[in-house]
Amino acid sequence: MQTQVLSELNTTTRLALVLLLLDVMILMPHLLSGAFNPMSVNGASLALAYVIYKTQHRQDLAK
Repeated sequence: MQTQVLSELNTTTRLALVLLLLDVMILMPHLLSGAFNPMSVNGASLALAYVIYKTQHRQDLAK
């Protein structure tokens, strides 16, 4: 049960990060060229979410 909730939360988080990035690209594209810009921060967060997803998926298969 807990794994399913975490998986749904992870999916929601990834979707929200992508939508926020698109929002910045449309409304404030000048922010994408600065240090610690939304692209690098969201990219790192999405990569971490992907690693967590893959790890959970492997644990589910092992059960």
